[in-house]
Amino acid sequence: MAASTLAVLFCLLGAIGLCAGCSLLGDSVEVDILLPDPPPQWEPIFRAEESPSFLVRAPGRGRLPQELLVSAPARGCGEPACRLALPKRANLPILAVPLIQGRTDLLRPAGGFFPSGLGEDGRLTLTWREGFLASLLLSLAERGSLIEAVNARRLGEEIARRCGGDPWSLDREAILTHLALGSFRADRIKQLAARPLVLHAAPESRWVEGDPFRPELQADPLGALRLEGVTPGFHAYFRVDAAAASKAVANPEAAGVAAAGLPDGAGGSEAAANPEAAAVAAALERLDLSVSDEGWIARDAATGAAESGRW
Repeated sequence: MAASTLAVLFCLLGAIGLCAGCSLLGDSVEVDILLPDPPPQWEPIFRAEESPSFLVRAPGRGRLPQELLVSAPARGCGEPACRLALPKRANLPILAVPLIQGRTDLLRPAGGFFPSGLGEDGRLTLTWREGFLASLLLSLAERGSLIEAVNARRLGEEIARRCGGDPWSLDREAILTHLALGSFRADRIKQLAARPLVLHAAPESRWVEGDPFRPELQADPLGALRLEGVTPGFHAYFRVDAAAASKAVANPEAAGVAAAGLPDGAGGSEAAANPEAAAVAAALERLDLSVSDEGWIARDAATGAAESGRW
């Protein structure tokens, strides 16, 4: 057995042996998972949710991940959101995906790693900073790759060095493909092509993106919402100014609106159609932006009104 593999095993055994907040169960370890507070710019999004929650995902047996839906803890409470039975493996990624307006593709996830991320109390605190790397390794595990063979610490350092402050601006699929093929090098980490874009919104309205590393945006007095560095893929924008918040609070009966006529999001998995329609109707305004190399389309999630263009 290679020396590096032995070192990984010894570190894993040491971490498990020192895991005061864990319970040993045969070939798995029970670990308390703590979720991060939302970034400040996301607080209005979580406040608008009747029951904000997270879908916690981690490797299970085989390629299928284990999933657990948990309530978002109160800010700063310091209590575990759940306890997971984790396989005794190194580089084990754990994701916490916010469930917002009935969907799991609107906000980027938080993440962490077992056993390297264990605190002195044996608990694992997830962070927004590690969400990108954890999502990479979880996808890699689901493809059947041996994630223990990845130098996660070095990979994380290279991602931080090359991402310009936002790891979600990187070409995730290219990194994932090279990792799966065993052809990865640090110079494979590249940023996605980014373009400026102007959308139409309410004059001087304020918006935040579903990326924890992006700042709040404000439309100008004529309603021009200027987006800098838009990359290919799906992006959700939430209106968070006082007018949007008061509208959501003042119309709780809108939660009974049927889903018919609401557009499908272009970004991935959704909860059942009716729950999403109810959530969208009663919550903050949202713009769904889908970007490709050819052009873009932006839709109002509640009304279906759209604008589009080509590059």
